[in-house]
Amino acid sequence: MADAYEALLGAVFLDAGFEVAREVILQRFHKAFGTLTVIPILENPKGELQEFLQATSTEAPHYHVVSASGPDHDRIFECTVHHAGVELARGQGKSKKSAESEAAKVALLKLKETQERSAAT
Repeated sequence: MADAYEALLGAVFLDAGFEVAREVILQRFHKAFGTLTVIPILENPKGELQEFLQATSTEAPHYHVVSASGPDHDRIFECTVHHAGVELARGQGKSKKSAESEAAKVALLKLKETQERSAAT
């Protein structure tokens, strides 16, 4: 259900723009948000990584499932994230989505650390 709602909000954003999507969200969740007038940035490592990489490149990161181990009811997935043909990081999780998010988080940390070292020299 959450993915379907996210797709719906994405469609509103693409069709009508940020301000309309913002208003839809704020109106729909007014009771939960109270007097909130700014939508907070939630942790989204895959989105953050994509924005970080696309600041200097038009190519989006690509995710690959490397392995899935364990019994069907308790799987552990390992994913890699690649950019421009280079593996940036690996992550593990109980779902493909969480493994991808972990890989993105590790990649972001590495890239930001490299960027900070470059800026310091």
